[in-house]
Amino acid sequence: MALKTYPFEPDLAVNPKTKRMDFMYRPYIQIRLQYKKAITSNFIRALVDSGSDYNIFPSSFAKEIGIDYRKGIPHKASSGIGGISIYTYGAIASINTGIKTFDTVIFFADEVRVPILGRHGFFNFFKNIEFNTKGKKMLIKY
Repeated sequence: MALKTYPFEPDLAVNPKTKRMDFMYRPYIQIRLQYKKAITSNFIRALVDSGSDYNIFPSSFAKEIGIDYRKGIPHKASSGIGGISIYTYGAIASINTGIKTFDTVIFFADEVRVPILGRHGFFNFFKNIEFNTKGKKMLIKY
């Protein structure tokens, strides 16, 4: 069983206490997407989000690997921020973490800006995913 540690990466965000811009550390992982023989030209910085049910990516990644995402499975997704609903379209693609590659459903939408890896379609492919907020790291057991 392989265990890999991923350090949290800084993002600029509004600090709720000071109401000023500050760094917030989040669990990102570098991945690649593949569809048939096409693979993303660069690594994708994706947020590992235990609060997300599904994988949701910007539509630009679908276009890059040749997925006509609007012909995919339509799904109305609710955003955790403000409860905004957007329409997404699901397609099967491969995710490559550098250690493991697997086929999964990814929902794509024009409105999405940050690639998100969720519980169904990412977390379920691993033995365990653990967040250590104080240590600013994530541990994935393969």
